[in-house]
Amino acid sequence: MDFTYHSNELKNKLNIAPVILAGPEACRVITDNGGTITQNGGFLWNDGQFIVAVKDENHIGTLAHEMRHAWQYMNQVKEYKFGNKNIYDKREKEVNAYKYAIWYLKQYGLSEPINIPKLSR
Repeated sequence: MDFTYHSNELKNKLNIAPVILAGPEACRVITDNGGTITQNGGFLWNDGQFIVAVKDENHIGTLAHEMRHAWQYMNQVKEYKFGNKNIYDKREKEVNAYKYAIWYLKQYGLSEPINIPKLSR
């Protein structure tokens, strides 16, 4: 099972159809259009199109994580803020994306080092 297989599986499981790009050049598409890349990938809504980018095709967990963000955006999941803090990894939707990635990896017997940040209020 390769990157393309998992891309299609995630599209089907989440019922979404973003453009999925892989490699260092893919991440430049995100940043060139005003998006942000964190560690291994990123997600962007641009001109009516969802774009998911992953730096390395071996990072299936990152793919699942970013695809979950696309799903959250399509399903209008609200941002969650804690006090005046706006720390990216502390938001509930970020934790949800991490947990989804771990769940997805387990379904296929895959593993990647993923650390879920704790929510603080």
